[in-house]
Amino acid sequence: MANIKKNNTNVENKIDELNKNNDEISLEVKEEVKETKPTNRRKATVIDRNEMIPCRSIVNGKLTYISTRTGLMTVWSDYGIVEYIDYGELLTMRASQPKFLNKPWIIIEDEDVVNSISGLKALYDQLSDIGEDLELFFQKKPQEIEKILNKLPNSTKALIASKAREMIDNGTLYDLRIINIIDKIMYTGLKDFIR
Repeated sequence: MANIKKNNTNVENKIDELNKNNDEISLEVKEEVKETKPTNRRKATVIDRNEMIPCRSIVNGKLTYISTRTGLMTVWSDYGIVEYIDYGELLTMRASQPKFLNKPWIIIEDEDVVNSISGLKALYDQLSDIGEDLELFFQKKPQEIEKILNKLPNSTKALIASKAREMIDNGTLYDLRIINIIDKIMYTGLKDFIR
């Protein structure tokens, strides 16, 4: 019987020793967890689908969007005109008529919305070199214009060529260096329209 008590005491001692080791391990793990820093993630902004979002046309002339969801027609009368479209409709536009956003024919003027729609931020970063006033773009140095044109999407190049033609016709674009750059990059033949 003394032998059984001695074994029980040994077992209890081993259990106490194991518990001490577990406590030390737990403390070590807790300390490791405390040392990790939380990541600074940007929280997604929840946008109400009915919120009206300003959208600016970057097409020379009239641009018309007809909703496949509601049949509502939105018309931009010229370049730079801002119309308001609800966020839900912009999502429908993205799914059913993506050219409006991907070409782009319109620019969404709400940063949270731009960030919420995949791919728009990168596209808008490319367009930022042009600026909001297209006529000011043609006042840049010819080398800068060439650099910018080489990285733009084709639809935006077409917009620039169209605006250049309009400015040549009304006499506000007459710098042959710029016209030659546009002709070279976009194969437009704008030089033929100079009077």
